[in-house]
Amino acid sequence: MNPSRPTVDPAVLVAAIDGAPARVRRRLDRDPDAASGWQWTPGDDGWTVAAGNETVHLPADHIGELGQLSCSCLLSPNCFHIMACLTALEVAAEQNESHLDDAPIADVQEPSSEVDTVTVPDERQQRAAADLTNNINRLISVGISGAGVAVQSGLMRAVHQCRAQGLHRAAAVGLRVIEGTGQVRRRASQSDPTQLAEDITDCVETSRHIRSGKPIEDFWIGTARRKQRAVRPKRLHGLLAEPILTRSGYGGVAVYFLGEDDQV
Repeated sequence: MNPSRPTVDPAVLVAAIDGAPARVRRRLDRDPDAASGWQWTPGDDGWTVAAGNETVHLPADHIGELGQLSCSCLLSPNCFHIMACLTALEVAAEQNESHLDDAPIADVQEPSSEVDTVTVPDERQQRAAADLTNNINRLISVGISGAGVAVQSGLMRAVHQCRAQGLHRAAAVGLRVIEGTGQVRRRASQSDPTQLAEDITDCVETSRHIRSGKPIEDFWIGTARRKQRAVRPKRLHGLLAEPILTRSGYGGVAVYFLGEDDQV
């Protein structure tokens, strides 16, 4: 998959699947890799996909609303061409961090005074985890090759609900399962059935801890952003930066600095 292509929010993919006629969903299930044979052309205002006699227009980066897409065919946006393009993209939830405080960057070399804490998942979180488990069970029962758009839609709804309830780890692992399932069904070169099996196991285990209703370590809940704490101001010199790409769709960069005490 071309990493410069846009990513798609799970909610958008669910809306597209739900809005498409049954015959369109069946057609996509028969040919999940249809969009790979189409011509994808980047432009200043987004991507243009030549899908046979029709043309699909996509935004340049993240697709957060179905209204951002268009197709020249009469069924747009509930057409096979848009559905095929969406399912060929990486599923990633766009993170909105505008509500986060501008906390100072932590010095990872100094020992932390924080201790591991535990959390008791509330009823809504337990229900969201149970729904995720049910959809994972459905995926397992039909098998990866039989996991059509209806199965994937249910799983994406469950992931969206986990994210809404603050279950960041469950949502991230669920996204990895969705992405891995799509890669295997499309027979993509980067597909990894072994890793997908591990992700499914991780998803089931994470959900089990949340559904228990007992106090669990915060590790199983996860965090939207790494915890930070104040340190003494220091003069820093930049060393290097490396990209971060994950199967759950999140990306970024890790930056390393050298402090005045010669610590990285």
